[in-house]
Amino acid sequence: MPKTVDLTGRRFGNLVVEKFDHKNARKDKVWKCVCDCGNVRMVTTSNLMQSRTTACKECAHRHLSESKIKDISGNVYGRLTAIKRLGNNKKHSSVWLCKCDCGTYCKVDKANLLNGCTQSCGCLHKETFTTRTHGQTKTRLYRIWRAMRERCKRKEAINYRWYGGKGIRVCSLWENNFEAFRDWAKKNGYRDGLTIDRIDPCGNYEPNNCRWLTRAENARRAAVAGRKNVQKSD
Repeated sequence: MPKTVDLTGRRFGNLVVEKFDHKNARKDKVWKCVCDCGNVRMVTTSNLMQSRTTACKECAHRHLSESKIKDISGNVYGRLTAIKRLGNNKKHSSVWLCKCDCGTYCKVDKANLLNGCTQSCGCLHKETFTTRTHGQTKTRLYRIWRAMRERCKRKEAINYRWYGGKGIRVCSLWENNFEAFRDWAKKNGYRDGLTIDRIDPCGNYEPNNCRWLTRAENARRAAVAGRKNVQKSD
C-alpha cells in the first residue's frame, strides 16, 4: 500500500495543517487546520488535496458573499456617484461611500441606490421641500404622509414607541418630499379608503417595502401577526 503523505505544516489556501487528528468513518485522515483568521477547522486529506476546503467556514462564507457583490463604483444614481464599498449594514446589505454633486460625501445602502430611494446627500430633498408648494395639505394622502413621519420621528406621538422607538424610519426620498410620496402612492394603487402597510413589519417606510391595503385586510394581517407572536411566546 502507498505510504500516506504527512500534511503537517503544509498550506492549503488560508489553511495551515497543524496536526493529524483522527480517521473518519471512511478511513480518510482528518487534519486539524488553522485558518489565517485564527479559526480551527477539521478537514479530510481528500478535501485538502483537491482544494475543496481552503478556509474556515466563516471565511469561506465571507469570500462567497463578496464574490457575489456587484461592483457599482463609478455608477451614478441621481446626484450620487458610488465611490467604494465600505462593508455591510445590520441587514447584510452592502454600504457604499458616495459623492454628491454638491461635493458632500455620504454612506448609502446599495439597495437604496438601486431602487432610487436615495438620490443625493439630502440636498435634493431640501431644495424640493423649500422651493415647491403642492397645495395638498388638506388631502387625506397628505395626512397619511404627515402621520407616517410623526410616528417615526416625534417622540410625543401616540404610536412612536411602536415605530420610531423600534428604529423604524421614513426613507430619505419621502422624509421631506410629499410629492415623491404622492407620486409613488398614485402609481401603486392608492385610493381613498386604503391604508399604508409595510410588507416587512420590521422594515422602514420606503417604496419597496410599502403597499396599500383596505382596513379589513390590514386588521386581518395584524391579527395573524398577533397569533404568531403568541405562539412564539408559548
